[in-house]
This record gives sequence, structure tokens and C-alpha cells, in this order.
Amino acid sequence: MLSYEDSLVLKELGYPQELKEGDWFWRTDGGGLEYLCGGCWGSDRPPLDYYVRVPTTDGMIEGLGKDFGTLIYVQDWDAFGARAYKGDPIEVVVVTDQPNAEQALCELWNKVKSVPISE
Repeated sequence: MLSYEDSLVLKELGYPQELKEGDWFWRTDGGGLEYLCGGCWGSDRPPLDYYVRVPTTDGMIEGLGKDFGTLIYVQDWDAFGARAYKGDPIEVVVVTDQPNAEQALCELWNKVKSVPISE
């Protein structure tokens, strides 16, 4: 699970914040990590300034869309890597040596969404 700081970076880069039942989120008031269960909030959802949604592996891949390339685990190194393809002409964006899939995708999101791609 990503830290509050990493989740906040992805929020600022445009990671969707709409909460659904089963989502985890960080409270922005320092209250820690919470889980959105079916009856916890009734029909209301917490206001957007109350939380930062914890990105999921599937959500980060979907959010990268057609730019997403691969997510791999290298057993010999006990590390994850990820790759994306962005721009025209296509530039390859690579992340290596991450401790888990979520962290590899977080770093990939950060590179793809925030770093200008050469023209």
C-alpha cells in the first residue's frame, strides 16, 4: 500500500479520487488510513478535501491508459520494474529496482505525468 506522501503526489498528478466501496484512503487531517465500507458513510461520501485515495495497482495501470507498457518482477533481484511509452516520436519511460508493484507504478506515474516528454 502506498504511503500518504506517494498517494498525495499521484492525486496532484491527476489520479482519480472518487471513492467506491472497498477503497482505502488517507485522511488529510492526520487521522491515518481508513477503509470505505458499505454502511460507513451511508449515502454520503467524505468531502474531497477530507481524504487522499490510496491508488491500486489496477487503478494506476488503467490511469496510464495506452501509455502503459509492462510491469515485471525480476526474481533474481527481488525487485519490480515498469515501462511506459509516451509521445510522438515515442519515448520509453522506465522504472527499475522498486520493492513492490505499487511503488513501481507510482514512480512510473510520476515520470509519465510530471516529466515533460521531449518533442
